[in-house]
Amino acid sequence: MKNLSDALAAFHLTKARFQNSYLVLAPDQDVTPGSGIIGVELARQKMSQLHRSVDALIHPSHYDPYSLAVHDALAYGLSVILSQGTGAAYYCTNELNALIRPRKHGAALVDALSRLMCLLIESDDLRSRLSKEAARKFSVMDWDWVAAEIEKAYSSV
Repeated sequence: MKNLSDALAAFHLTKARFQNSYLVLAPDQDVTPGSGIIGVELARQKMSQLHRSVDALIHPSHYDPYSLAVHDALAYGLSVILSQGTGAAYYCTNELNALIRPRKHGAALVDALSRLMCLLIESDDLRSRLSKEAARKFSVMDWDWVAAEIEKAYSSV
């Protein structure tokens, strides 16, 4: 479900094209460091330090009801790649405030994820546009907004 192995494979393809790229894993994962992979452990209140240090958040999960990590990154204004199968994708518009990858598995997923990673590396304009729109939309989505959305969902059942 979290899909770390495919994300690592996609990063290795990306790293082959862009030698100066790095992948930061937070929280630190049990992977062999090297080849541009850096693991970090940060307290939740220090995640803004990480957000200031990276260009994008890659959320490789096939499914996630609603990731606070993705929401925080979008609100901060990071470019984000996420799957159609995640709850946050429901609130995103592909290529406007995030890059939403199709529901693929295996080699097709690795290729799609690497293509999106390369696209973010190649295009400062795209990263800037995604960043501005994500921050504009998600920074106002606070806990009052979440409560209202939950209320709407329950009242429609």
